[in-house]
Amino acid sequence: MAYALRIGLIEPEAFGQLCAGSPAPGWCWPRALLIDAIHSGVLGAGAFALGALATFRRKPGVAAAAAALGAVGLVLYDADAGAVGLLLGMLALARILAGEPLAEHRSTEQ
Repeated sequence: MAYALRIGLIEPEAFGQLCAGSPAPGWCWPRALLIDAIHSGVLGAGAFALGALATFRRKPGVAAAAAALGAVGLVLYDADAGAVGLLLGMLALARILAGEPLAEHRSTEQ
């Protein structure tokens, strides 16, 4: 889906020219919002934050969201932070699925 947005909505030069004209079509504001989010690093920062949260909270939904948002960041030009978020989300998912106990539980069991 992210690739479809990139190829179909963000990259076409003709869409940029249409949106720069006056009056701009109604679909230009979501495009502009997405481009602003990409330029400000929101996708990568969100993936990183969710990945960090998933690492400490061990919630599979948060880990999956971190991995998904990280993958979107990779496709939509925020590769650095997106890759870290994807990696953190995938590692958290692997630990959750493997059933690794939390560190605090390990220390009380010994």
